[in-house]
Amino acid sequence: MESPISKWMQPNVETLSPEATVGDAVRLMNERSFRNIPLVKEGELAGSISVFDIITYLRSAIRKLR
Repeated sequence: MESPISKWMQPNVETLSPEATVGDAVRLMNERSFRNIPLVKEGELAGSISVFDIITYLRSAIRKLR
């Protein structure tokens, strides 16, 4: 509990734009073992996407196909 956050975080943050596709997010998460990706637009944080968000999206898409 006393360790600085910097010891556990990655120094270079990779981001996507809000216009990136779900495929882009999945690819980056898979390649880099990320669970969350910040979404940045014009240098400002615009949101984030998580593994849970993608699972929820895919579950919804599969239900629509049935």
